[in-house]
Amino acid sequence: MTNNFLYHGPSNEVPFDYRGGYGFSQNTRYKFDNPQISDVYYVIQKLRNGDPLELVGKFELVGKKEEPDKGNPKEKRFRLQFRELSKVSIPVQIDEDEFTARIGEEAPEPNYRWTPLTTLFCHQANSGNYELGGKTVAALEDLLSPTGDSGLIFNEEENRRKDEKRKEKEIEHDSSLSDTDKVALVKSRRGQGKYKNNLTKIERHCRLTGTTNLSHLRASHIKPWAKSTNAERLDGNNGLLLAPHVDHLFDYGYISFENDGTLLISRKLDASTMKSWGVKSGNYGTFNAKQMRYLQYHRKHVFKV
Repeated sequence: MTNNFLYHGPSNEVPFDYRGGYGFSQNTRYKFDNPQISDVYYVIQKLRNGDPLELVGKFELVGKKEEPDKGNPKEKRFRLQFRELSKVSIPVQIDEDEFTARIGEEAPEPNYRWTPLTTLFCHQANSGNYELGGKTVAALEDLLSPTGDSGLIFNEEENRRKDEKRKEKEIEHDSSLSDTDKVALVKSRRGQGKYKNNLTKIERHCRLTGTTNLSHLRASHIKPWAKSTNAERLDGNNGLLLAPHVDHLFDYGYISFENDGTLLISRKLDASTMKSWGVKSGNYGTFNAKQMRYLQYHRKHVFKV
């Protein structure tokens, strides 16, 4: 299963309605390569030039059928059939500046005509063929959240960034630290260097997905970096190796763990996200005594009950 998007642009006369499916053609200019049943699509809509981008909803592909031949031998037309995963009564307007800041390096470079988001979402060749990054998917999910957490998440991340930058400045100006220590502490904020080496001696894989390839895992602090002491920032017991989407959920308190490894799931995490991201209740292995102390902090101060 992959997370992609579909673009419903100004060439369409009416708003997107998933019950009518999504038509596309396999032609020499745009190729919608082999969509798979159960793939997830976020539908982005812009009906008129000058209109804001809108998120229509989230849909699961359940069928694909070929439409009647229109006489062009180089073009085959298909229609995708969907099941709605989100329950959005009206499209959600996307604040481009806020969304671009949220997804960071996943936003394409703008050019003279296109903003980062129109470059990403409004190029027809990307529609259906572009697998979205973890930050982009998380930002779209926040917009769809029935609890209205989108603004909260954006503000939470902005406040966290400011807090972390302030802590970095304190480290840089701390005369009691060697240059080597300063580098190690700053790198630990990004889950790199000495901290990651310490963590991999304790954790070997993502507990939820089973992923073992370190290239696809993030070294996530249990007690947030900005709230930790310098010693805690480098302590391998204060961390978990997590797949990017699991890291997002843990970092923002949508999931946590009991000391015995039982997964805790926040009531603010919607069922559609749980299903599409494969988040399942269960026990994911016990923790050592030092990890338990950090998890106690996470449950009390980070987890959204």
